[in-house]
Amino acid sequence: MKVSKKYGYTFLSNMKFLIKHIHNNDKMMLPLMFISILPLVVLQLLNVSLIKVLIDSITRGYSIKALVLSVLIFVVLMGIIKLCEATTEAAIYPKTEKAFLSFSRRIMQKSLSMDYENLESLEGRQMLELASKFVSQRYVGMYSFCYAFPNILKCIFGMFSFGAIASFASPLVLLINIVIGIGLFFIEKKYNDVITRFRKDNNRAEYKLKYLSSGTPTENAAGKDIRVYNISGWFSPLVDSLFHDYKIIINRFAESQRLIAFAEAALMLLRDSSTLYILIKLCLEGKFSAGDFFLYISVIRTFSTWFQDLAFGICRMFEVSDRCSEARAFLDLEDKSSNRGNEKLDGEVPYSVEFRNVSFSYDNKNDALKNISFKVRKGEKIA
Repeated sequence: MKVSKKYGYTFLSNMKFLIKHIHNNDKMMLPLMFISILPLVVLQLLNVSLIKVLIDSITRGYSIKALVLSVLIFVVLMGIIKLCEATTEAAIYPKTEKAFLSFSRRIMQKSLSMDYENLESLEGRQMLELASKFVSQRYVGMYSFCYAFPNILKCIFGMFSFGAIASFASPLVLLINIVIGIGLFFIEKKYNDVITRFRKDNNRAEYKLKYLSSGTPTENAAGKDIRVYNISGWFSPLVDSLFHDYKIIINRFAESQRLIAFAEAALMLLRDSSTLYILIKLCLEGKFSAGDFFLYISVIRTFSTWFQDLAFGICRMFEVSDRCSEARAFLDLEDKSSNRGNEKLDGEVPYSVEFRNVSFSYDNKNDALKNISFKVRKGEKIA
């Protein structure tokens, strides 16, 4: 079981947490997600069945009237299923937005009720930023989960349905596609890991280069000091080193991308060539007709496509789970304040900070603070 290294939430616990949030937010959301699977799978089945009907009509000499009638029946059925698909999508969309906004509200409510120590600490600010990204970055956030989850269900249902049909042609073909599909899943997982690492390394390198050249977006201290004190020569080796590291990051990513693309292409070529060879051989042996051949080849290709989509969806879910761990860690953040402002502190507790006759002015003319004196104990709030 994959566990978040920093926060300790498992992948399954994160999925359960998100599903529970959706269900509590709207009891009809999950049933609608399951209902939306049927039109998508049945529509794909009708598409491949229509090809078989057309080929059988041509090769077996069916009448034009029978052919036109068959096509009309398929068109009507497809229209009805398309209407059902559009209806379920129209019902799911506002519920998805509602679930998304509901989670955003939870993050906001937590941030507004945070104690002062968590709110002002570096760790607390970072956790708030990461939790906010879970609702602001739609690719790997709550929004992504609401769309990826029903897509995974569709792929699983479609794989079982089309896999059952493909098994009638040749169990060996189905086995080959499953084994290679598993291989493609691990390649997809590796590719996502490579991209994640590249993004982190790339962002870190770009930030360092930007800081040395112009500073941070809000404070250009480094770039200003380098220019004012004319010490750019001192930083030349550092800049060269950063560019060298940046080049290594890009080259490493490009090399990994080439290897992954080659492995993926090799597996797909092996899968497709093996499938075609076995099906053509069975067709030539008279095991099934030309229409059956096109039906089975379409079914197996659709099965393989759904297998790849499932692999992509699961990899995305792992990313969503990592971001969900960050959001949950923020929501579960404990109150660090030892004094909520309503309790009296023991008089024997020593002072931690003391200010005496402090004055401050922004323009050296008008005092913002004048002769301020106060003492603060550890854990005490005075404002």
